[in-house]
Amino acid sequence: MARKDYDKAVELWRSFHQKVEPDQIMTLEGAVASWPVEWVCVGRPEVVYYNSDKWYNDGRRQNYYHNHNPKVRVWHPAGSDELKMLPASQRLNDQAFPISSAFPQALTVLGDCLGWDLLRVRGSGSIFAAPDEGELLCAVPGEPALVSIHPELGVCAVLGGPGLRVEPRGIVG
Repeated sequence: MARKDYDKAVELWRSFHQKVEPDQIMTLEGAVASWPVEWVCVGRPEVVYYNSDKWYNDGRRQNYYHNHNPKVRVWHPAGSDELKMLPASQRLNDQAFPISSAFPQALTVLGDCLGWDLLRVRGSGSIFAAPDEGELLCAVPGEPALVSIHPELGVCAVLGGPGLRVEPRGIVG
């Protein structure tokens, strides 16, 4: 793994959590098999929910939510169980995949992924996408994307698009 990728992940962790030493940087060194090659855009997330200890040094955790801008999309690995639940007529394929490299070398863990609301493409309302227990919400340093990843199951989804970024105040875009 390139040292600069790890350093970027550490820098983003310090900025987001406002703490000195990171306790959760996920390196993907040697994990090429867990980073899917093919992705399918399934729609637009309205809100992402996560639980984090950002800004706390005493072990407290808090639930957070972030409303996404209309240009952010959700991608699932091709062939995933989640795609089987969403018919092709409900998918939205209007944007390119947001991560420029083949796969990120290091991810910044923001907290536990609690899920997201996926806006229906046809019809009204949204579908709540519930994560597997233990799934983490991570940022990809330098890319307009968040990754939902399970330490044992691998990458579950990518949320990304123009304007999405992580700042000290939280997720933006």
